[in-house]
Amino acid sequence: MNQVTVREKLYRFLSSNPEVRRMVTRALELEAEGAAKNPYYLGWEWHDVPVPTAKLRVLVEEEVFKVNYNSRSTTAYMVKYPDLAREALAIIGTGAVVEEGQVPADLFKHIIGHDEVKFWLGKSLAAEMPVHILLVGPPATAKSLFLEELGGLPGAQYALGGSASKAGIADFLLQFRPRYLVIDELDKMKAEDYSVLLSLMQSGIVARLKKGMREVERMATWVFAGVNRRDRLPPELLSRFVEFEFNSYTREEFIQVAVSVITGLGKDPELARYIAEKVCLRTLDVRQAIQVSKLVSNRDEVDRFEEGIGRARLM
Repeated sequence: MNQVTVREKLYRFLSSNPEVRRMVTRALELEAEGAAKNPYYLGWEWHDVPVPTAKLRVLVEEEVFKVNYNSRSTTAYMVKYPDLAREALAIIGTGAVVEEGQVPADLFKHIIGHDEVKFWLGKSLAAEMPVHILLVGPPATAKSLFLEELGGLPGAQYALGGSASKAGIADFLLQFRPRYLVIDELDKMKAEDYSVLLSLMQSGIVARLKKGMREVERMATWVFAGVNRRDRLPPELLSRFVEFEFNSYTREEFIQVAVSVITGLGKDPELARYIAEKVCLRTLDVRQAIQVSKLVSNRDEVDRFEEGIGRARLM
C-alpha cells in the first residue's frame, strides 16, 4: 500500500471515529514521552491508552497500530504510521465538528452536476431506516467523489472491497458499528463478506463465531457502495440496492470538476485550472488532479511533476 493510499485510509478512519482519534492521540503522546526518556522505548500496553483488547486487535488488523514487541508477559504497541497519523489529526482538528447523524448542508458542493444523484443520496441520508445505494460506473467518474464525500461523514467507515477488513467485515462491523458503511470496489470483496453484508442490509443482523459461540448483533447501517461493473455482484445483493449509473467525464467536465474540488482544498483558482488542464492530458481521473494539487504550489512545479510522470512512463 503506497503512502498516498495509507494517508487517505487513515484520514477517513480517524475522521469518522472520534473514539479511535482519542486512542491514537493518547498513543502518540505516550510514544513521544517514552522516546524522550528512553532511546530503546518499545511501546505502550493496552491499559495505558486504554484500548479494549478486542478493539485493539481490529485496529492492528486495520494497520492503525502495530505490535512492536511481544513476550510471554508483555505486548507493546505503537502507532504504525505516526507521521501520517499526526498529519491526519491536524487536518481533522481544523474542521468544524459535526455530530453523528447530522449531514453537512454543503455535502457534495465540490461535485459538479449530478443533481438527481445528490437529491436521492440526501433523501437516503435523511431516511429513518437505512436505504442502501450502489453507484455504478467506470473508474475516474463522479462515482468515486461521491463515495469519498460519504466516507467523510461522522459515523462513516470507508473501505476498499479488496481489503474491506483484514479481520473480516463481521468483526469490523461489530467493533465499530458504523452508521454509514462506504465501500468502493465492492466487487472485490470476499464471498463470506458478501454474506455478512447481505444479512446486514436485509435484516440489520450481523453475526460471527467467537470462541465457539455465535455472537449476534442488530444495527442500523446505511450501505453506500461503488463498483465498475454490476454483473460481478451476486444478484441477491444487487436486489438490496438502489442503483445510479455514471458515465466517464468529457475533458471539459473533468476540468470543471477538478477546478471546483482543488479550489475547495484552498488552492488559487488559476493554479487549480492549470493543474486540471495539465493532468487531463494523461488522465481524466479527478483523484489524480487532487493528488497533484497537494504536491505543488506554482505552475513550474506542475510542469516539473507532469514532465517527470511522462519520463517515468517512457523508461
